[in-house]
Amino acid sequence: MMKVELHCHSNCSDGSATVEEILKYAEKTGLGAVAITDHNNMNSIKRAKKYRGDILFIPGIEVSSDKGHILVLGSEEMPPKTLEGIADFAKSRDAVTIAAHPFGGVLRPGAAKYLGMVHAVEVLNGKTFSWHNKKAMEAAKHFSKVSGSDAHLLEEVGLFACSVGADSVDGILREIRKGHAMLPEKSRSALSIIWSAWKIKVHCII
Repeated sequence: MMKVELHCHSNCSDGSATVEEILKYAEKTGLGAVAITDHNNMNSIKRAKKYRGDILFIPGIEVSSDKGHILVLGSEEMPPKTLEGIADFAKSRDAVTIAAHPFGGVLRPGAAKYLGMVHAVEVLNGKTFSWHNKKAMEAAKHFSKVSGSDAHLLEEVGLFACSVGADSVDGILREIRKGHAMLPEKSRSALSIIWSAWKIKVHCII
């Protein structure tokens, strides 16, 4: 089984680490693949292609769609902004769509009402309070499920990685579609999430 980080952010959006730092750290800590899903841009892809290492890089983005935040994995092209457009885009490019933190929490839009329009649901998000993750798990009872760290700090990369029985990007995406991703058995305290958010805010100010 390969450990895969499906949701993290670099300094191409609001993360603190560079793409190279994320890939190096992920490889060092035993991850087999990483999707860098920056907000509404795909600038990480060009930088990731310069990295010389053994870790698999999954091209991705977190789109602020009209129905909530959607991860799009497996395409190097910029997706549309509407959920309907994203669904058509993914179908034509064999990409995978994931509803990110669908119950989001305060000021985080959720796609909970539209889970049937994506390939999988992020039921365990490292930046979401446990009660919101629990609601996501209950809502996704009949859908494919994944986890993601939603890492904005380097040390958060891989904390909520899922595991898949694949050794290629195409294989990983296929396993996600089939609902074969294995989720870690862990949670994060509310205090830890708040502390992380504060550190990210300080980084953005600096």
